[in-house]
Amino acid sequence: MPPSLTVSPHMALFDQDVSIKIAGLSAGVRAQIRVSFTDTEGVIWASEATFSANENGAIDVAHTPSEDGTYTGVDAMGLFWSMRPQVDGQIVSTEAFLAMRRQSASKFMQLGRPALSGRQTNDIKIAVHLEAQCVAEHVYTQAYVNDDIEMRSLLDETGLAARIYIPNSHPKGGIITLTGSNGGYEEAHARLLASHGYLTMSLALFAAEGVPEHMVALPLEYVERALDWMSEQLNGQKAGMIGWSKGAETVLVAAAYLGGKVGAIASCLPCHVVMNGTDGSANYDQDGWTWKGKALPYHLLATPAEAMQALQAIGYTPGDPLPLRAAFEAGYQRVKPDTIIPIERAACPILLLSGGDDQNWPSDYSCKVLKQRLDEAEYGHHVEWLDYPSAGHLISAPNTIRTGSVEVLHPIRKDFVLCGGSPQANAQASHDSWPKIMAFFEQSLSDQRSCR
Repeated sequence: MPPSLTVSPHMALFDQDVSIKIAGLSAGVRAQIRVSFTDTEGVIWASEATFSANENGAIDVAHTPSEDGTYTGVDAMGLFWSMRPQVDGQIVSTEAFLAMRRQSASKFMQLGRPALSGRQTNDIKIAVHLEAQCVAEHVYTQAYVNDDIEMRSLLDETGLAARIYIPNSHPKGGIITLTGSNGGYEEAHARLLASHGYLTMSLALFAAEGVPEHMVALPLEYVERALDWMSEQLNGQKAGMIGWSKGAETVLVAAAYLGGKVGAIASCLPCHVVMNGTDGSANYDQDGWTWKGKALPYHLLATPAEAMQALQAIGYTPGDPLPLRAAFEAGYQRVKPDTIIPIERAACPILLLSGGDDQNWPSDYSCKVLKQRLDEAEYGHHVEWLDYPSAGHLISAPNTIRTGSVEVLHPIRKDFVLCGGSPQANAQASHDSWPKIMAFFEQSLSDQRSCR
């Protein structure tokens, strides 16, 4: 009898792990598992790993180490995050993948992930090979959103550049998601959170219709309106907020200045200061946020001169992805106290997430500063800090190809920026942190319901 391949479940949301098992092999036989799919731009993405069957003739990807392939070691979802493009039937090397990204005109390829525009599901082929012969295969369906999620734009209805995702059942709470300095809408996590039962709003602060083109002088009242709208839909319950990078700063500022209106925040890869505004010009010295008609004191993260000097000091070679961490570390040496986000004024549970090898900016240092301020103030709400020393700036929801990215093309700078970590470290940090973030919101927002 040929070997049997078992894949469970047959279909699931992308943040759920997939069990891949092979039985019916001879002990010690080496088998290759290959995973592949085609994106909406026609690019084939694939991964492969070689395993040795145990004494019972079985392989369990969650427990059997990969000996060779696009990843090595024990990693239940290694075959998903380690996918790379396939050219002429061969998976490109890591070096060739980086070259493809830097030369590509596709924004998806530049971000190191497949084009999945408009897809709600993705069919992924999983095949077992013995000595180059396919002996078993299965098609697994990875879903990005549940079928019963309703989405609508709020721009005409409320004036907010927001997309609301509505679960089919009574929501167990509400969460606002915010993206980074790329601007526009954060949709992947918004759809995922709605699929897990939350009324979710993806709020655009800039770079979308109805909001400023650039992140300059953003009015905090705009975020307040979004929180008020969510609370109305939730019968007075306060919404949580989650943001990455610039969005991580946003949720910190909102909690500090709108504390009574925020249910809980998850600040992922933040800075600890109010950022300066930027419009892509040489003038970096611009207001970042306004509140009640006045600009919030801000920290100019790094002047061009500071950035150049810091990059030269670490031996940066022009043309390589920019490791901006060094420049921001230099700028943090002159931070004025009034530009640090007064997070101790918040009145809600707080989760901080950082990567110790974050090469965009030192999010680990920023989380340390924020945590220290909260401790010194004897903050009266739950505080959690998740730090991943080997990970970079791209910790996200798990099991997606973008968790393997280590650099991105920045939409404002128009340069490739080094984000840090390694594909495996970033993927494993995403895999570990996401269920903890989900548990944090489950507890924080349910506590709020029980107190009402």
